[in-house]
Order: sequence, then structure tokens, then C-alpha cells
Amino acid sequence: MIFTKNLTVTANFSNKTTLEADIQITNVVLTPASPTAAKGFTAQVTLKNIGNVALTNGGNLEIWTNEPKGQNCGATGDAFADIGKLARDESKTLTFNLTAPIKGEQWLQVFADSRCRVSELSERNNQLAKRYTVK
Repeated sequence: MIFTKNLTVTANFSNKTTLEADIQITNVVLTPASPTAAKGFTAQVTLKNIGNVALTNGGNLEIWTNEPKGQNCGATGDAFADIGKLARDESKTLTFNLTAPIKGEQWLQVFADSRCRVSELSERNNQLAKRYTVK
């Protein structure tokens, strides 16, 4: 588009801050790190509320033992736990008892607020995939 005369442009700025919680998955630890096929192992998932207000109900955290891609809202994993409350800047670790899938390279997928019921500052940090080897 080419302008042939002067134009006046008005910009309105605001210093409002959105007050929302934000669940971030910060760490996943597997024990053993390389589980044996069809045997039990644990996954410890650490979450943190990096938002600017307390989280009163974080919904569910779903986990899959072999899922390389991110999931959509409402997907059901191999196990789940309630996240519950998280104060601003508070972390929480949830432990899952899982069964290792078939032998080889696998992806552990974790999805916080898997039913997408929590209004958050960012929906981009709710999922994490971790590659691991099953013996």
C-alpha cells in the first residue's frame, strides 16, 4: 500500500498486568533411568507456578510412557494426578508408578492441566517430552 498524504496514527498503551497463574514443568526424573521392558519404574515430575498469582486448582497432570508428540486438551494418559494448589513461585513434585513399554528408545510425555481448564499466562510450557531407553 502506498500513501500519498500525511496520516495521523494514535497508539494507546496500558500498564495493566494480567493476573494469572502459569504451570511450568521444570524437571522429570526416571528411576531407574533406563527401565526394563514390562517392569515398573517411577517418574518424578516437578511443576512450578511461574505466574503472578496463586493457583487454586491446577487440574490434572497426565503422563504417557511412550508418546513422542504433544497432546491436545482432554487426552488421557497412562496415569494422572491432581495438581492441586500452588502458591506463586511454589514448586511441587508428583511421583508416578509406571510400567515400561517395549524395549528401545521411548518418549515420556507429561501434560500439566491436561483438560485445559486453568487460564494461564502461557499454554506453551505445560508439556514436556523426555527421551529414555527401555532395556
